[in-house]
Amino acid sequence: MNHTWTGDWIWLDPKTCPRFQSTHTQWINNKGNLDNYRVLFRKVFTLDQSPNEALLYSSGDVSYRLYVNGNLIQNGPDNIGSDYLDTLPPRHWFYTVRNIRDYLVSGENTLAAELYAFHLALSETTTGRGGFICDLELDDPRRILATDSNWHATLDTALGKIPGALMVDSRKESCDWRSPGYDDNGWENAAELRNIPSGWQNLIPSRIPALIRFPVKPVEIRLSGEGSGREISRACPLPLLPDEEYISDFGINLTGYIRFRISGKAGDTLTVSSCESLGSPPNRILYYILRQGDQVFETPYFSAHRYLEITTKSGNQIMLKDLSTVYTGYPVQYRGSFECSDPFLNDLWQVARWATQLCMNSYHMDSPVHQEPIACTGDYLIQALNNYCAFGDPWLVRQDLIKTALMLRKKNYAMFHTSYSLLWVQMLHDYYRYTGDSALVKELLPDVNALLDRFRSYTGKEGLLSGCPDYMFMDWTGICGFNAHHPPAVIGIGYMTAFYYRALVLASKLNLACGER
Repeated sequence: MNHTWTGDWIWLDPKTCPRFQSTHTQWINNKGNLDNYRVLFRKVFTLDQSPNEALLYSSGDVSYRLYVNGNLIQNGPDNIGSDYLDTLPPRHWFYTVRNIRDYLVSGENTLAAELYAFHLALSETTTGRGGFICDLELDDPRRILATDSNWHATLDTALGKIPGALMVDSRKESCDWRSPGYDDNGWENAAELRNIPSGWQNLIPSRIPALIRFPVKPVEIRLSGEGSGREISRACPLPLLPDEEYISDFGINLTGYIRFRISGKAGDTLTVSSCESLGSPPNRILYYILRQGDQVFETPYFSAHRYLEITTKSGNQIMLKDLSTVYTGYPVQYRGSFECSDPFLNDLWQVARWATQLCMNSYHMDSPVHQEPIACTGDYLIQALNNYCAFGDPWLVRQDLIKTALMLRKKNYAMFHTSYSLLWVQMLHDYYRYTGDSALVKELLPDVNALLDRFRSYTGKEGLLSGCPDYMFMDWTGICGFNAHHPPAVIGIGYMTAFYYRALVLASKLNLACGER
């Protein structure tokens, strides 16, 4: 059952901040001089006693982090779902709900949120304008605290994107703005938005559980290129000398957010590059400019790495007081198991299970490095099968199937990777075989049939798919000098027709399962 909202979508007042209303992602509003900025929100409220239940509903565009009394509660929204090169704003938006009773206290409490007006990952999409909505439902006595013009808001330009990296100038950021006791009297009142985008008008609940988060410390921190006699430090605190490179090794590939506590002088610079293997190009780069004194920072972007390469620019040393990767991922249980007499196959099972787990977040990622849109169905089909065997969890697959259907519907059933839309039918059939969830099949069956009607229009006189707009994606290989990623029709017609035939067979089974003929 969908939530009935009390709160309004809020943002900066367009009268005082007319320039900072729009948002942009890789393929939406991505033209001209783009403003990379955050909007910060705060709401202080008082409770006579701690509640038995406190349900916090929230969503935001492009992305947001939500705090209760300084504690991070939500990275959101859960992945919306979009196609590759998708310039069409979504027609839906996800919201999440969390019970935050353990974070509330008798007396004064603070809700704080930071909204990002630009994308931090390729998979993110936007309606084209910024907004935040929140309802906090409290019991005993029942009351609702909702977003409105009584919330305080301010523009923040401390974070920005430069080619290939995120730059943070902490000298520009308001210190301790997330915490109770911060004086936000200098902030303006938020503006309640009217004429909201169509996607926000179709707010639907995310059905996946909250992601898990816990810190992982590096197994060692060492000087780069160290030879005999060079000191190894295995723990913080650690003085970082100017013009030296340090390697932080976590011992295994991880996914999550990089968090550090450092102390230095205003204007000192810390560069943190994340990579899965030494010598490989970095997956992410952070340039962090220090403010004076002690400070804690957690990257807003999701990173995949084993190693962090850390360098400093300073007239003095910077003290690294703490460093961790806040592992973040889908909460799995190891329900499946495998063991045999071959040690290699046993190791292969362990590696494949861990790789699948790292790719499970608020959707099945093609890779936690690339974080491509939901349209990489070929990857998610395989990961879903791995998931069934290793973890036995249906909920993430279910949400991916729904998002893909919504994306196909928006695009009149034409996907960037033409063949992958047919694999979506197979993914739905696999899900039905595993779960027996006929209700979801019945919900998505009109999309299955509409998709196959579109492919029927591609058939030529011989019954082959000779009229496809393209023949992506076949394989990561070459055939007679042709790239099979997007092969010519002479190569692609055969495999695409075979995919279409299989999709027809599976669709007929799905229709029969729902009593359709």
